[in-house]
Amino acid sequence: MSSELLAVLEIAATGSTLLFAALAGLIGLMYLLTASWSGDRRAASIRPDAAALPPGGAPRRPGFDPHDQDEQARRERAVAIAVAMARAELERSPAVEGSPEWRRVHRARLMDRPSARATARRRR
Repeated sequence: MSSELLAVLEIAATGSTLLFAALAGLIGLMYLLTASWSGDRRAASIRPDAAALPPGGAPRRPGFDPHDQDEQARRERAVAIAVAMARAELERSPAVEGSPEWRRVHRARLMDRPSARATARRRR
C-alpha cells in the first residue's frame, strides 16, 4: 500500500475512535443524569413518614403558614391564570381556526386555479 493510503487509514481510524469514545461518553453522561437511583433517593427524602404527620394528616413545612398573604396571593393568581386559560380555549374564535368560511374561500381559490394539465393544453 502507498504511504498516502496508510496516512488516510490512520487518520480515519483515529477519527472514528475519537468519535465513538465521545459518543460513549455522551451516552454514559445521559445515563448518569437520568438514572433512577438518583431520583428515588430524592423522592424518598421528600416523602414524609406516616409517624411524622400531625393529627390532621397534612405535613407541616417549617416556616409555612397557610394564612400567609403572599402565599394566598400566589395561589389566587395561579387560579386566575388557570381559569383565564380555560376560558380562552373555550371561547376561541371560530374565524381563526377551521371555520367553514375560511375553508370555502380556500377551496374556491383552489378551484379557480388552472391545473397543470389545463395549462399544458392551452400551450398546444
